[in-house]
Amino acid sequence: MSRVFIVAVPDEVNIQGEILGSPVIFSGVGKINAAMAAYRAFSEGYKEVINIGSCGSLKLSPGQLVKVGQVFQDIDATPLIEYGNTPFEAASSQIVLDTDYD
Repeated sequence: MSRVFIVAVPDEVNIQGEILGSPVIFSGVGKINAAMAAYRAFSEGYKEVINIGSCGSLKLSPGQLVKVGQVFQDIDATPLIEYGNTPFEAASSQIVLDTDYD
């Protein structure tokens, strides 16, 4: 038991219970549900947890895989701080994961 995939809803993987021979945990929609599913996966002994999901694009073909290089926060902690920023954290509106990707 080394790898598991986390997917929000069955429709994202055509209701399959596994991907490339590894099991799938359906988390439900949202970051909190994904975090709870990741906790469950690690608690069950999985060493590699891959969270996949779907999104929309006007440039990419359906089904195309995209490696993400940066993300922007969607947190709303107003009135403590401007939308998209985390209170008490400097430069929190953007998270750079990999500078080789846009």
